[in-house]
Amino acid sequence: QTSSPTPQVQVIAPADIPARADADEEFVQAVIRRAQTPDAGRGAEQELARSSAAVQRLDDQFGGSDLSALPVRRLGSLLRHWRLHERALSHWRDDLQRATASSSQDAVGLASRRAEWQATRLTAAGSAPALRQRMDALIAEFDQAEQVLSAPLSRMLDLGRKGNALAAQVESGLSTVQDRVAEQDRRLRKIDAPPLWEVERH
Repeated sequence: QTSSPTPQVQVIAPADIPARADADEEFVQAVIRRAQTPDAGRGAEQELARSSAAVQRLDDQFGGSDLSALPVRRLGSLLRHWRLHERALSHWRDDLQRATASSSQDAVGLASRRAEWQATRLTAAGSAPALRQRMDALIAEFDQAEQVLSAPLSRMLDLGRKGNALAAQVESGLSTVQDRVAEQDRRLRKIDAPPLWEVERH
């Protein structure tokens, strides 16, 4: 089985180097600014911690109990609580997914542009010293940006895994209560049905 060929990295034409270097430097600085914005990651982490604690309290309170012993009204309240957690967690995961996708796109952009500059630098032995220095400085900025982006991106990916685990816990709790509510509904319908002898009489 043959492996697929490695995509060819584009070498930047010498005449395009100054303008392209300015544009890519702006991109690098924008990536660094986005990666250093403290609000998004920290807010998501705190919100997940609050949700996790609330879900755990609900699970601790009712997880091991016999739900058939609960009155209908209490069971309905419990179902609403699980659904609230499900909706809140769904919104949280959507927000995190958007933030993670944005950071992932930044990481891909850094990697592809850095590869082009490295390939260009390897072919630039005969270029003017000023151009070579400009490329070296820019490649160093790409290295710095990748390091700055690495920590928040790793944190978001880790939060995503924790969010998936919490979603599974919520789904399990919700499913258990829904099954119990459905069972109660079936029992109530049986009770409300007329006796067989009355049906036969009609």
